[in-house]
Amino acid sequence: MRTTLLSCGLTKEENARLLPLCQRIGAELREVRPGEYGCSLNRLLAGETSLLGCPDFREEMLVMCGFTSAQMDMLLAQTRTVPLKAVLTPINQGWTVNQLHAELAKEREALRRK
Repeated sequence: MRTTLLSCGLTKEENARLLPLCQRIGAELREVRPGEYGCSLNRLLAGETSLLGCPDFREEMLVMCGFTSAQMDMLLAQTRTVPLKAVLTPINQGWTVNQLHAELAKEREALRRK
């Protein structure tokens, strides 16, 4: 798997600021459009996407795919303002972007309640 950062909900300017960082750590930046939020993470990474016209969310989210610990540390240090971040795992790789967002939002709410 190629090291890829999936970018959801970021503006073109924010993605442009992320691009040099991705290049420095050897990762591809893949901007996910709202119409693709119904696609699974696997399909997005394989380039097998289609615009599904599914509901979107208005929150920034990054998904790190194939990152080493060092790459992750560098990215996390530079993206503190992005509220939701995830790592691609065997469990979530078949989830849609919307499903991943919902799960992260649920986890964040559970942490806020504690």
